[in-house]
Amino acid sequence: MAETGTAPDATRPRVFVSYPRGDSAFAERLGRVLHDRGFEAVIDLQEIDAGEIWKARVRQLILSSDTVVVIFTATTAASSVCRWETDVAAGCGKRIVVVVPAQLDDIATPPHLA
Repeated sequence: MAETGTAPDATRPRVFVSYPRGDSAFAERLGRVLHDRGFEAVIDLQEIDAGEIWKARVRQLILSSDTVVVIFTATTAASSVCRWETDVAAGCGKRIVVVVPAQLDDIATPPHLA
């Protein structure tokens, strides 16, 4: 995965990973798998410096990515930040891929991710 401050690798497709904070361990594992399979995985906790205006930085990370992967859990469904990230991605015409890491009982996929 790219370290903060390093130049993106233009030879690898760039994937922004959207996830709720409670799923950060899964996001990190997914990022490693993506990297091992030839993608540049962008995870916001690694890409935002202390003191940065995080929404502007996240928007920039989404815009510079080829695809946005949304880790969809019950927590994601309730997260206004995850919703904002997917709205930004959709508004920019980004490809959105939804990953569901566990069974979701009684949680319907929101229309914006369906």
